[in-house]
Amino acid sequence: MNRTPENIRKITVQSIAAVILIFCELFFLRNVMGNTQLFGDIGDGRLTNLLTEHWYNVLCGREKWNELCFFYPAENVLSYSDMLLGFGIFHSIFRLMGFNTYTAYKAALMTIHVIGTAATYILLKKHLNTGTLWALFGTVAFSFSNAFSLAFAHTQMTAVSFLPIMLILLTEAMKNFSQRKKRNLAVCGFIAMFALTAYTSWYTAYFTGLFFLIMLFVYMILLAMRKESILKWAKTELSAMGIDILLYGGLFIVLFIPFLILYLPALKMSGGYGYPVEFLPEFIDLANVTESNLMLGWLIKKMNLEGRELSPELHVGFSLVLLLLFAAAFVNIMKHKRIGRTDGKFRYGSRIMILRAAALTSVICLILPIKLSTNGISLWLFVFKLIPGAQSVRAIARLFFWLSFPISVITAVCGKEIFSFIKNKKAYLAAVSAACLLLFVSNVNIDGVYSDWSTDALPVRFENVTPPPEDCKVFCISDDNYGTKPSIMYHLDAMEIANHFSVKTINGYSGQTPADWKIWDITAMAYENNAKEWAASNGIEKLYIYNVTANEWYPADRLNMENIPACFDPTTETLLSNIKCSTGLNADSLGEYAWTNRTFTTFLRSPALTEKGITVKMEIPEEHFKTQDPSLSPIVSVYVNGTHAADVAPGEGVEEIHIPVTPAENDIYEIKLETEGYFRPSDIGLNSDSRELSVAVYYIGE
Repeated sequence: MNRTPENIRKITVQSIAAVILIFCELFFLRNVMGNTQLFGDIGDGRLTNLLTEHWYNVLCGREKWNELCFFYPAENVLSYSDMLLGFGIFHSIFRLMGFNTYTAYKAALMTIHVIGTAATYILLKKHLNTGTLWALFGTVAFSFSNAFSLAFAHTQMTAVSFLPIMLILLTEAMKNFSQRKKRNLAVCGFIAMFALTAYTSWYTAYFTGLFFLIMLFVYMILLAMRKESILKWAKTELSAMGIDILLYGGLFIVLFIPFLILYLPALKMSGGYGYPVEFLPEFIDLANVTESNLMLGWLIKKMNLEGRELSPELHVGFSLVLLLLFAAAFVNIMKHKRIGRTDGKFRYGSRIMILRAAALTSVICLILPIKLSTNGISLWLFVFKLIPGAQSVRAIARLFFWLSFPISVITAVCGKEIFSFIKNKKAYLAAVSAACLLLFVSNVNIDGVYSDWSTDALPVRFENVTPPPEDCKVFCISDDNYGTKPSIMYHLDAMEIANHFSVKTINGYSGQTPADWKIWDITAMAYENNAKEWAASNGIEKLYIYNVTANEWYPADRLNMENIPACFDPTTETLLSNIKCSTGLNADSLGEYAWTNRTFTTFLRSPALTEKGITVKMEIPEEHFKTQDPSLSPIVSVYVNGTHAADVAPGEGVEEIHIPVTPAENDIYEIKLETEGYFRPSDIGLNSDSRELSVAVYYIGE
């Protein structure tokens, strides 16, 4: 390049712009830069970390592309949540460079955000010709927004950084429409990028498709309002592309066939989500930048918006600076006089036509999810009923975050005209610079990007976990000290252990669970028994259990009777230290008894049982049984270590039976109560309780 004054000026301006963007990037990520902080939280953040690690395992040949190490052996487990393929590409590169699974994911997200920042600036400056200042404005408005800093709570939403790349490819296709090779490369690149977005973050892809669909209808309405022929427009555009349209359609189908194969069965199994009333934003949420916002946090706090249900999902508000300038841009576009007729030359129409369609679509999309009444009515109901795929979208308020991209782009493109009333060049530069600075300040989140866990306090320290036995292929997690943390954390622990040691686990956590998977509640008395049933019904020959507190692995068919969770003796409200209730007990309160299901099993371990036998105190509610179903027998059969010991008929009040026992190995006795009789209180008019109940157990012991 010649070192002319003009070229030197351009280089200087672009260098300053680059320094500004680098500063913004460093400031935006300040609370996670150069430290051990990780994006997201210890729940969903760990899940997305594991889902991204899956692609590295695929690359290394340890897993199939559509299967994961958890919920084993359920099929298509990857379809239970976002696939995160786009993240997995960058994550795998960092893993190959020696990063561990946590720091690789962190580096991948940071890299993707940086790429999105650079792509947004290039899109605005080079492809949409906004000029440097307005390119900076649009980039700051989108890539460094307050909503983006909070969106890292759902790290999959970082895929919005792919949007400027898609729009660059689309604008290239439009600019080079008459040059077939360049156009085809750009269009195919756009389709591939859209597919990659779908394989990464479904919400991002769905909102993108929805926006373009609405924009297409808006564009046709604008044509009709100008008395243009929509059919002629469509014919002109399609014929101009000729046979290449088959290439575009074929590529789209090929790229999305695996997606449909994976997700359609999952959608059919789950049935999708219902109408998302609790996730609908209100009008105030357009500006809900949360209490941690530097400029308006004090006002948001006074408005007390945090008391609403699922309020964190509504932290998607726009900067007031952006909203006001977008409103000005919208008015300017609507009042623009240089539209005129196109005289049959419909090649995407004029620039203002596209801007008008995009602006109107943005406003429509802003209004769609807003709650219009206290019972949750909104225009999203039309999307939910009429647009395919809408039932897979639950957190609809995230549409606001997605819209920050088109709104930022439209505002930046119209920026010069918004400020055209300022004729003095220096005053104009000062005003636009002030707008950029004010926008930046209005987007500052005091807490930085969402980061609620770190490598300093990882839930699982693998150096402290005893490696599984060599013959362990599948396991579930257990803990002597139940209740120290929520079940979700145990499941995630199991998933991380499985990933680290390259084994499978029947535990799992995701957007949905397999059919007949009944081991969500780790603290439930029936947990281990249900785990064994899952293993047996799914052909798992040998299931291991990893006990967290004991740091011990043992086969599930071995009774681990040490430090087992105790059941309550309902009569005395005291613990029986060597009783293990494994299934079928509805002990939801410490009354005089606890209800069983039709089959109830418990284990006792005590030398005194061999000497004294086993006492069972129970009440059989024959009257309730008869009201529920007279054909079912109320006889309760008692089994000890698999041997039939007694049949108990209903009588008056509490029945007490004493069973002599044959000495058992290690003094361990399995007591099982079985009956055909049952009743549901709600069925027979007692109350609204819909549980299936059978026998009231007062005591099982010596």
